[in-house]
This record gives sequence, structure tokens and C-alpha cells, in this order.
Amino acid sequence: MWIGARREALYQLGFAGGAQPCGDPLWSPDASDTGDAVTKCVVTSSAQRPHVAGLGWAPEGRSWMVVTVLTGTPTEFDGPDGTYEVAEAESTFLLDARGPEESFALNDALPEGAVEDANDPQVAIFEVAPDRPTGQFEVRTALTGETKVRTGKKGKGKPRTKTFEALVAQGAFV
Repeated sequence: MWIGARREALYQLGFAGGAQPCGDPLWSPDASDTGDAVTKCVVTSSAQRPHVAGLGWAPEGRSWMVVTVLTGTPTEFDGPDGTYEVAEAESTFLLDARGPEESFALNDALPEGAVEDANDPQVAIFEVAPDRPTGQFEVRTALTGETKVRTGKKGKGKPRTKTFEALVAQGAFV
């Protein structure tokens, strides 16, 4: 009987929340955006569902919150030795200060031969109470940047690559 009631809930689903921009980015010390290279993150949709493919039915008395986001990962950022080109970036997600049950790039879930989205949307799925009030969703992106610096007296030596790690956090209410 309980499964039947859960299946019935699928037919009573509301629409997903619409797109909304994340707040201003918060940078780790000694790092900042370069202006043109930083795109704001956007939560493209959020919805609570009783069932999600791959995870199955949410535990009794719970539901899944599915959040799709464009992380706004920068291509470069300013740091202690100038402007750093992003060599590596990894985003993690929190909802009400808790990590997701699962997260993945939406392009990775496409069938073979499908056209990938150039924006590379990310999906994070959280277990929540069905009556959960609106709360804080956070995107934390760890960046490793590289820049060329000159060594030697007065910077006349050979150029070398210097790396710098930074963190940028953005959030939205879902």
C-alpha cells in the first residue's frame, strides 16, 4: 500500500522551481575575480521528487531534492602573482550545510550520440523532508591556477610556471 501511495505522488508533482542566479561570489584570501572571466552561477531548476532514476524511491517520510546548476566556474582569477589561468576546477555542493547523496555532470548522463550542453550543467541530489522550507544551496569550487613569472634579478631570468589554489563559493535559495 505504501508503494502505491508513493507512486500516486508522482502524478501530483508540482512544477520545478525556475532559474535563479546565485549570489555574489565569495573568494578565499588573496584571490578575486578578474571581472570578465567570471560567470555567475545559476540554479537552472530545483524540484522535490519521491523517485529519482538511479537512487530509486526516497526513504519513507523523505523526498529527493534535485538541483541543476551552472556553476559559473571562472577561466581565470587574480592572485598574489597576477592573473592565473584555471588549470583545474572541482565543484562540490551543499544544501542546508549537507552534502548530496549524488552529484554528476548532466552531460555524463546523456545517451551516446546525444549533443552535449556546452554550459556543462551539474546535478546534485539531496535527501530532504517533503515539507522542507526554502534553504541555502551552496556551490564551492576549488581552483588551481597557473601563471608565468620571471625569476632572477629584476625579473630578467627565465619564466617559470607558478600555481596558486583558490576557492570561490556562491549560493542561492532553493
